[in-house]
Parts: sequence; C-alpha cells; structure tokens
Amino acid sequence: MNRKLFIGQRMNEFSIGHWVITKVYWIVNMAILLKVYGLEGWAPIILPGLLFMVWLIGIFVWRTGLWDRYIGENLRAIK
Repeated sequence: MNRKLFIGQRMNEFSIGHWVITKVYWIVNMAILLKVYGLEGWAPIILPGLLFMVWLIGIFVWRTGLWDRYIGENLRAIK
C-alpha cells in the first residue's frame, strides 16, 4: 500500500472521530446549560431534538458532497 494513501486514510479516520466527539461535546454543553438555567424538565424534549438536528445537518453535509470535498482537501494537503 502506498504510504501517502495509508497516512491519508488514517488522517481521514481521525477527522471523522474528531467531528463526532465535537458533536457529543456540544450536546453535553447544551445539557449543562439546561441545568444552569433550571430547564432540566425540558431535557427529554430538547436533547432528542438536538440529536435529531445534528443528524439532519450530517445528512445535509453528506448528501450535498461537502464532507467528501472536505476530506479531499485534507488528503490533498497531505500530499
């Protein structure tokens, strides 16, 4: 296997993992804000809504080809 391709694939996996972690971190921050403002009663409604929004945005980014373009730019930068 080509070494540059191998490194590019590992970087791609790292980017996807980092993206997922940031989305989870964002949802945890929203839960903390709900607690701070005393709205934890709304959490069963708001947190699934946030998860749905993240999923919907992910579908939009993937279907429009933005994700592939982003990964392509990262792989080109490695070369």
